[in-house]
Amino acid sequence: VIYGEEKKYDSAKNYFRRALDVRPDYKPASNNLIRIFRELGQPDSVTNFLRNTSLFENGSASFMHDMGRVFYEQRRYDSARWYVRKAIELDPANPQVLSSMALTYQGLKKTDSARLYMRQALDLDQENPLLMQRMADLFRQQKKTDSALYYFRKYTGFRSETGEGQLNLLTGNFLAEMNMTDSALFYYRKAMETDQGNAAAYLN
Repeated sequence: VIYGEEKKYDSAKNYFRRALDVRPDYKPASNNLIRIFRELGQPDSVTNFLRNTSLFENGSASFMHDMGRVFYEQRRYDSARWYVRKAIELDPANPQVLSSMALTYQGLKKTDSARLYMRQALDLDQENPLLMQRMADLFRQQKKTDSALYYFRKYTGFRSETGEGQLNLLTGNFLAEMNMTDSALFYYRKAMETDQGNAAAYLN
């Protein structure tokens, strides 16, 4: 770890590999080795390493999910989908895995399938603001304003520090980004009425 922090990657990789020789299932060593490969911009090394671990033979859901995420980061969405589907078969009630499948379909421009998996993830983890945000992004991508707005206000309002005035201001910004000028102005006015001291609302 110290060698990694000092950017002495060759030495760090050597020690992490030695740790894995002693204990192949030692997750911290695997994670740090993967992190180094990513920092060095070596996605193929990540893939080759993961495929040669004992986790591949065991077929664990976490491994399949990790492989899917690696391919997703490389924008190799078909390969990502294959591995994430395997993860779902092994762990069908994992909202994180279902969300990854949704993101993979989003990368493939299949937003209906993406929404289906994101909905399943939200059903399992209904108070997860990140899933709400991703669902809002999917609806926005499909130009379904009402549904996008619903999830946007839901995840934004979920933040404990977001007051009513700030929520209306952020909603106005969200709608402005969707070129919904009249609706955006409506929420900017509400923001000014709710929080007259919020200069940002007046600037918009």
